[in-house]
Amino acid sequence: MTRLSGEFYDGKTSAHWRAELTVSASGLLQLCWADEREEYPLDSVTVSSRLGSTPRYFRFADGSKFETLNNDAVDALLLEYSKDDLH
Repeated sequence: MTRLSGEFYDGKTSAHWRAELTVSASGLLQLCWADEREEYPLDSVTVSSRLGSTPRYFRFADGSKFETLNNDAVDALLLEYSKDDLH
């Protein structure tokens, strides 16, 4: 299981929360922030490309996003799941 720490933005306000994103072996993302939790299939999420050391974004269909500085973990996650054509 992959685990990333970062910030969650709801896409409706400028507010953001500390968040944790975990990815199960089957490619299901679980996003936890404040007292909330959502799940998304990895193939339904858009992940930004790596550009130096800038943050990476996981963008969700509802306009919300998760931001992390852990580029190496994001790269490893995408490489692992690209073998199964999940992204």
